[in-house]
Amino acid sequence: MPDANVVVATYYTTAYGVQNLSPAKGAKVIFIQGYEVEEGKPNPKLDATWRMPMHKITISKWLVQLAREKFEDTVVSHVPNSVDLDQFHAAPRGKSPVPTVGLLYNTTPLKGCGTSLKALERVVTAMPSIRLVCFGAEHPDFRLPLPHFAEFHYQPPQEKIRELYAQCDVWLCGSNVEGFHLPPLEAMACRCPVVSTCVGGPMDIIEEGVNGHLVDVKDVDALADRVLRVLNLSQERWQQMSNAAYRTATRFTWDDATDLFEKALEFAIEKNKRGELQDERGVLDRHARTTNE
Repeated sequence: MPDANVVVATYYTTAYGVQNLSPAKGAKVIFIQGYEVEEGKPNPKLDATWRMPMHKITISKWLVQLAREKFEDTVVSHVPNSVDLDQFHAAPRGKSPVPTVGLLYNTTPLKGCGTSLKALERVVTAMPSIRLVCFGAEHPDFRLPLPHFAEFHYQPPQEKIRELYAQCDVWLCGSNVEGFHLPPLEAMACRCPVVSTCVGGPMDIIEEGVNGHLVDVKDVDALADRVLRVLNLSQERWQQMSNAAYRTATRFTWDDATDLFEKALEFAIEKNKRGELQDERGVLDRHARTTNE
């Protein structure tokens, strides 16, 4: 590895290698995109990386708070995720003729897809005509079956994903934990309001009742209630929420994210230099005391 100004670990397992590099390889940074630990199943190796003397760059406010409260690190850079607005966008639109809910299909328990599907069971009881549009990187599993009103797309191309978002009246996220979770922000860029549990990025981007709704994790009844609230909005009120969702997405651009990330790297470099100067001063001070004695 060549000498550099800064070196970045992008996953906790690579942090150990970065930590052991010589100072010539640059200021040491860890880019943290999540803390997805199942309840009751601690990960000591993961926690150890959070305690390493490397500057942290995180993607959501809850991760900044976690660094401060659990790991006592108060100097953390926050660089929120963003979307490519050239890729994800939609013209102003009204509600779909058939009430349509969007969902990311994933069998990983932490993603809470089962919670979302349970909520939709309640929604369809109150509104039998609903349609579910979903996509994912895995085929539906018999252990987590999709309902009869679902339309599933397996690994759709990016331009197709934009079209799917733009068909939805509401995007549903029932995750248990997320570092950020981009689909809600991508959906907003396509003028789709979002109903989500209080996780990652949704906590940073959803303004209650304005561009969507937030509910507690695993609260099936609340998810169903908020989805129905959005689907039952008047055309005018829904368009207001749709436009608000789009305005939210335009505040999180790639240009802003790259600028913030560059500033975070520059800060890490300066922070590292200050640390080296302090170490040098400490050596000089100790040498001076020894000489005087």
